[in-house]
Amino acid sequence: MFPLIHFYLNKQLRPPTPFLALGGLFPDLGNICGLERQRSHYMGRDFFSWCESRAPHALDLARGVFYHGSTPGGADYYADEFWPGGEKGWCFQKGRPFMAQVARATCLPTDFIWWKSHNFVEMALELITIERQPLLNRELLALVEDEPAQTEAARLLSLYAGLDEAQTRGAFGRIKEIFTIEEVSPTALAQSQARAFERRFNVRNASVPLMAALLEEIAQVIAPEYDGLLSVIGKNMQAHAGN
Repeated sequence: MFPLIHFYLNKQLRPPTPFLALGGLFPDLGNICGLERQRSHYMGRDFFSWCESRAPHALDLARGVFYHGSTPGGADYYADEFWPGGEKGWCFQKGRPFMAQVARATCLPTDFIWWKSHNFVEMALELITIERQPLLNRELLALVEDEPAQTEAARLLSLYAGLDEAQTRGAFGRIKEIFTIEEVSPTALAQSQARAFERRFNVRNASVPLMAALLEEIAQVIAPEYDGLLSVIGKNMQAHAGN
């Protein structure tokens, strides 16, 4: 899922700290740091054990990584990997009915449409979140822009995962560029997607207006399920946290 949802869910379990916020973003920064997605989303439990013995001052960093992840107890497990009643996670299941609209708006290759449809559901959740908590993005940015915390987080994650420390520190320094946090709106999210499509797929004809309108439509459709979804995910995260 996207940054605001992760931050909101993490706040339900722990008082927010710079380490918790940075850890909550790290799995989606893994590829920029030289770590493939599978490892960055499955390393949380082991990284927590590593921090317990080597860096107990940074346990919130490990908590953030774990809470984000794709193992039971991590938010992405329920969003992406498993949700009762269908294939894969909640966001994939909710994205299926919108696949034709996503294909028309994004002009992406067919093989990527279901994956991108689930991203549109994730972005719609961000829109609902910012509507209900208009200052949440500022709170998140204030935490993740803590430079000493960025430096120490990069040092520890690089030691643990064998990453280039400067590259990892650089990724943390580019958070506002990489994620859509400063302005969380349908247009801002759609523009970010269009830039990513051109960079990753050489797709230049995605429609920002169509994508923005679709995000608003999806948000309206899923809004009645928002509270129940986050309640279930939060309870599962709490049950598996054990720390």
